[in-house]
This record gives sequence, C-alpha cells and structure tokens, in this order.
Amino acid sequence: MLSKNLFLVFVLLCPALSMASALKPGTCLGTNSGLSMSVDRLLHYGRLHRRYRNCRLVRGNLELTGLEASTLDLSFLQDIEEVTGYVIIALNHVGTIPLKNLKIIRGRELYKGKYSLFVQYNYNNKDPSDGLNKLLFNSLTEIVRGNVVIDHNPQLCFMDTIHWNDILNPGQRRIGDWVYQIGTRNKEPSQCARCHDSCVAGCWAEGSEMCQQLTLEHCSSECGDARCRGTTRDDCCDSECAVGCSGPTARDCTVCLHVNNSGSCEFACPPEFIYDPQAFRNVPNPAFKYHYFDQCVDNCPSNLLIDGNGCVKSCRVGFHNNGEQKCVPCKKEVCDKECFGVGQADGPLADARTVDSSNVHHFTGCTTVKGNLVFESIAFDGDPHTGLLPMDASQLTAFKDVKTITGYLQIVAWPKEFSDFSIFKRLETIEGADLYRDIAAVIIQDNTHPLGPFYLDQITSLGFESLRAINYGNVYIGYCQNLCYEQLVNWTSIIRHHTEYRGFDNGLLLRKNGESTKCNTTTCDPECDSNGCWGPGPDQCLQCSHYLYQGSCLESCPKSGVYADHNEKKCEPCHPFCDGLCFGKGPFKCITAAHLRH
Repeated sequence: MLSKNLFLVFVLLCPALSMASALKPGTCLGTNSGLSMSVDRLLHYGRLHRRYRNCRLVRGNLELTGLEASTLDLSFLQDIEEVTGYVIIALNHVGTIPLKNLKIIRGRELYKGKYSLFVQYNYNNKDPSDGLNKLLFNSLTEIVRGNVVIDHNPQLCFMDTIHWNDILNPGQRRIGDWVYQIGTRNKEPSQCARCHDSCVAGCWAEGSEMCQQLTLEHCSSECGDARCRGTTRDDCCDSECAVGCSGPTARDCTVCLHVNNSGSCEFACPPEFIYDPQAFRNVPNPAFKYHYFDQCVDNCPSNLLIDGNGCVKSCRVGFHNNGEQKCVPCKKEVCDKECFGVGQADGPLADARTVDSSNVHHFTGCTTVKGNLVFESIAFDGDPHTGLLPMDASQLTAFKDVKTITGYLQIVAWPKEFSDFSIFKRLETIEGADLYRDIAAVIIQDNTHPLGPFYLDQITSLGFESLRAINYGNVYIGYCQNLCYEQLVNWTSIIRHHTEYRGFDNGLLLRKNGESTKCNTTTCDPECDSNGCWGPGPDQCLQCSHYLYQGSCLESCPKSGVYADHNEKKCEPCHPFCDGLCFGKGPFKCITAAHLRH
C-alpha cells in the first residue's frame, strides 16, 4: 500500500497524467506489475486510460488486468502498434480486447522470464459465462521472442484457428526454443462461430476483416526466414523486415526487426570506425550513429550517457561518467563508486520502496547512484509489523559522497534534526534517466492536510550547494511550510531539458512553500550573484559575484597562497615554486620564489 505522503504526491502530480508526456509523441512507458493491480478497479482503469491514450509504441510491457465491468470503453487501446516487452491479458471480465492495430510484440522483456503473450483467467468466478470472448488482434503478425500461452478463458474463441507458426519469428524461435500453447480450457471450438469464408488461414473473430494475415507460411522457399508479401521469390521482404513489407528493400519494411537508420532497416547502427584497406587502418566513419532503443541517432538524449556506440542509463562495470556524459575506463584513483538505487530491478534494493535503516548501508562511500533515491515516512518512523527500526539521522551520512543520481530524487520525509538537505552538499547532477511518474526528477513534498502529520516542517532551506544540473525532468516542491530560498534559485540554469506538463512553468512547480512570514525578508548572501542560492551563507550560492574559494564566495581572494582568476571567478593556488605569493598560474608568475630543491 502506498504511504500517505506518496499518495499525495501522486494526486498532485497526476490529475490527468499522460505517460507519453516525457517521451516522443505516440510513445508511452509500460508497466512491471504482473498480475497485481489496485483494489480500486475504477482508479485502476483510469490509470490504464491515461497511460495508453494516444499511444502507438509501448516501451516496456502492456499489462491489461482487472478490467471487470462489461461497459468499460477500451477504445483507447486501438492506437497501439508495437510493444517492446510482453503482453499480459489476465483476470478480466470484459468481452473483447480491441488491440486492432497491434502488429508486433518484441519480447525484449518476458513475463516470468519466458512469456511474450500471456492470456489467462479472463472470466468471472461468479458467472463463468461472463468473460473474454474475443481478442481483436487482426494486425498481429510477429512475436519476435518468447512463449505464447492462452488458456483458462472459458468464453474465448478462435485461438485454435490461428497459425501461430506464422507469427513467431522463425530465427529467434530456433535459438530460444519458443513454443505456443493454446490450452483446452478455452471455449470448445464446436461452440464457436466459424471464420469467414474469405479467410485463407485462421481468424481472430467473425468477419472478413478479422482474417489472420499470413506473411511467412505461404512465402517462397527462397525467402528463407524472411517474411513476404506474396508467394513468389520476388515477393520476399528484406531479412531486416519484421511484420511484413511493401517492397523488396530494407526501406520497404513495415517495421524494423533490429534498428531503423533514417528509414532503412539494418542489423546495427553504423560503427564509429571503418577499415580502410588502402591505409591498413581504421578511420572515422562519417556515417557513424549511436544506438538509442531501436533507432540510430546522431546524438544521445541529454539524460543518457554515451557508452561506446550506445545511449545508456549508466556505465557498464569498469567505466564511469567523465563529467561530459561519456563513459570512460575507470582508473583506481578517479573511478566513482557506483551503487544501485531503490527499486532497480538488477540491484540489491530491487524490492525496496524507500531508503530505510535496513538498506542505507548500501550507499556508504557511493558517488554515483544508479537509479532513484526515495525517502518515505516509514523510513524514519519504522514499522513494528515488520520489525523495521526507525532510521537514525546519523545514518544519512552514507550519502555524503554522492555526486550523481542517474534517476530521480524523491523526499517526502526527513529527520527532525536536519533543517535542510545538506547531506547532499556534494550532489552535482541529477540525470533523470528515470522520472517520477515520467514527469519529475526532483519531488519534495510535505503533507497537504492542515493537521499533519508533517515530515518536512523543519526544513527551512534546500542546502544543495553543489547541484548545478538536472539533465532531464521537472522539479516539484510543495507544502513545505517553513521552506524559504527555493524561490530565489535560478532553476532555469539548472533544469536543462524539462517535460511539458500542466501546472509546470519551464519544468518548475513550487506550491505553497514558505508560508512563514520570515520568508518575506529572506535574501541570499551579498556575495551570491543573480542566480540565487540554496540557503543562507556564502557557501550556498549558485555562482559568486566575485570569487569562489574553498566552497564559499568571497569579495576578494586571500593575499597569501592563491591568486585571483578573474575569468573563472576563482581563487586558485599558487605554483609550489612560489613562496606563497603570486599573480597568476605557473612558476613564472611568482612574486617571490621559494628556494629550488636539487
């Protein structure tokens, strides 16, 4: 069950959430809930509707469960053409699932590690005659990888008529030994209507428009594993085509099997270097492009890193971000210590919903958090039912070295001993590779109820003194009644790329903070420039009016040991040859020189 604070954040950020808002138009993010769902079926339906409305490409998994009322309007599913993960249709009472335009299920992620299409238990326990009777999949022509199981649907017809061998990708099927299972506990075929007389194979329902479209079984043998648009060898599609084609070339594919390179389907994107046989060496490839999902692109999105020729969320083992969004080999003296955030599927906190006393030790010494950091009230209250002890404020020192969060930072509770979030004073970058509700990279919110309980009423400033970049995503800070200074931050200089969403202005939404009268007179330190500050004092400036020295802004540099770099607005150390006095960089800018050692 969601904590009260987390639920309030959901209500405020998602009154009419479009999951495609943070992605390319027509693209939405799938889910990883399996067969679990909200107890409130109306709320569950509303979330599905908001997520998949106007969605053509589902990045991830399409999970349709708990659709029980026979009057539900599922027409919002009709635009979906492609699912990159798996499809689950289970525990529904509705009569039809109208995925009429779904062409391909890629199966890059499989349900239970093996299923790309899972259709089971779609009936009403109280009345088994009430349940799924038709899968309107009349455009489905390819399942790239994964098993198919369709069973325990006592009203479902026509599945036994489908030529599943035509749908399953033949090459991948041999490699993975993928199979289909159409169980005997669907409706007895003799009790179902027949396919239309015009159907040369099977059908998904009655009517000529519901005939299965064959693109494999009737192909010429010379096509090999490639699909086709007719029965002759001239009708063969290119081997890089999925689903089908309108002509013989790689530019005629209906969908690309691997990657799309400016309209041409290819096995891989053009490499960075190509071999020059005359020079006997590798030379830069002028056609080089990066891999980004199934596209070849000239540049990676700002919230991702460059690792070789790919756009990635985090660097592979042995590599780290060089500060310019590029993964480079680690050196022992400079390589960051990386650790997995909350809820990351491949990390030790995959099942955690918040940082707490049982897992905070995982972040000790960590400089890069791969994923998200979440702080809920249960972390500081503890949970007597599970034996979870309250997290002590001192345990948060585990985060003192964090410089980068690749996902998002969410804070809805904090220790009463701390008046800011300065435990993150070394945090420089939030990359936003993952966003909260696909909108926000930073979410800080207290209770909206006038009587509390309040978990952030002690917060008077933010204290993120090193934070200079939010590469992707929005910032939401709300209902922190004693928080000042957040209005003084030049967020435009920090939020590099925001998502368009109602209520946010250039990626920023500040709501009902600083209602204390003392905030009316809050100002930054005089040594801060117009970019503002994170809190009181010269060490909280985003930029200095004059000079930066050892983390604080000064009107002038100390007279000994450093010189003033006017261009960088910094006090830089003198060269070791100088006897504490210099007027610039290097050994020739000493005012007095120390004795040379031989």
